[in-house]
Amino acid sequence: MIIKLSDKAFDSKKMDLVAEDKFIQIVDFLWQQSDKVTLREIKRAFPEIEITDNYIEELVSYGFITRHHGKYMLGIPVITANKQQQINEVCVAYLDEHLSDTLSRIGTSSNIYFDLFVGVKNQEDVLYEETDFSINWLSQPSRITRTEAKQVTFLSLASFYPYYSHNIADYFNYLNRKSEHLPEAFLRLRKKLGDINPNYFVPYCERKLRRLKKGKTISSEKEDIFMDALIDMGYVTVEANNCLFHMMILDTTDRTADIQLVLEELADIVTKEFTEFPDMSYALASILMTWLQKNNAVKECQYVHGVLR
Repeated sequence: MIIKLSDKAFDSKKMDLVAEDKFIQIVDFLWQQSDKVTLREIKRAFPEIEITDNYIEELVSYGFITRHHGKYMLGIPVITANKQQQINEVCVAYLDEHLSDTLSRIGTSSNIYFDLFVGVKNQEDVLYEETDFSINWLSQPSRITRTEAKQVTFLSLASFYPYYSHNIADYFNYLNRKSEHLPEAFLRLRKKLGDINPNYFVPYCERKLRRLKKGKTISSEKEDIFMDALIDMGYVTVEANNCLFHMMILDTTDRTADIQLVLEELADIVTKEFTEFPDMSYALASILMTWLQKNNAVKECQYVHGVLR
């Protein structure tokens, strides 16, 4: 099982809950049950794991599991292997049938990743049964983080929650986490920056990035922990001891609208075949991206960060 969390709002407590190894074990156990089970049965299924009443209460409070008259069952949808295969077959058949038209409408561009995933809605917590399909789909960027600066917006391609992506937005979100199991990239950056105020950090970075974008020179040898952070996160690269702008310039384009029309066509087909399909927005975007990659219609993504003017 793979858990994919909603990105409606960052919740550090929720992230810490699902980071526990026992989380997947518990939800997988509940999914496999044909009927509701008692708390005693849950604990009995995992004699070597400490499952506290409080932990179960937290899972109930977040809707991961439900309780009725003292018995428990899974509370979030599961996208099964069978359903993954079915939706993939329906979508790929349609795309193959309209191959030339679809490719001409979408075109090729290295920033198609931003164009495609910017409209994805990750509004619910879902479980994916682990298959080649789900592993491939979830390897695509499931969310785009936004950091509002004074004159521009910084966007970054990011992995689905609960996984950390090395960008400004995730760094400040993860500062609120209490878990001992934090990503090495985050810990490395926290050692440099500490609990810095974003209202100071972001404007400073914006000024530096605008300067680099204009082609001005900033030496990488000059001591500057904020520039070091931008290099660490990949907003800036270093060449011959000089910092270089390493972001994509993004604009609202007609291609974004064309991509959304293709996704709407796929959604119409899927809703006719299936009465319900959780996380459809993301699944369709991932299927479309995978199809474009297989048809060599997508350039390799060179940038994970972009700036929207």
